[in-house]
Amino acid sequence: EMCIRDRPDGVLLSLAVKILDAFLKTYGTQSNYLVTDAGETLTLNEAKEVFQRYIDGLNLTPYLKLDFSYKTISPTTISHGPGNNQSVITIGLPIAYQSNRIEGVLNHEIGTHFLRNYNDQFQVWCKARGKHHLKNYLNTEEGLASLNQLFHTVRGVQR
Repeated sequence: EMCIRDRPDGVLLSLAVKILDAFLKTYGTQSNYLVTDAGETLTLNEAKEVFQRYIDGLNLTPYLKLDFSYKTISPTTISHGPGNNQSVITIGLPIAYQSNRIEGVLNHEIGTHFLRNYNDQFQVWCKARGKHHLKNYLNTEEGLASLNQLFHTVRGVQR
């Protein structure tokens, strides 16, 4: 059950302040944290290479096309093309990927969204979700994509 309040609850405020103080003591700024934790920002060519290696590794080259654009808000979007069965991954410019986080982006966009969409066409419910009483999958898919995005950060990591 959701609890709605008309003003903030200060129960955890002191803990939040301690966390922020520890963060600032350790890193100083968000930029320092990103470089320390997320790695250096990739160049356009490095990002292309990483994306292409991931796509090639899954044998998805015939089904995915990379596009680069200054006219996108998100760093990465994927649109599924019905006509030629080729989906387009649009990568926002300037590049905003860090070396330690790009694998998560690939797992999110390609490893979850694209593969679910691609796999869907082979299922009995394809284009007949209502007939099979299937509900909207987008919230569940986004949740799984978010988990898949973080999975590589905890594999084998001891903190």
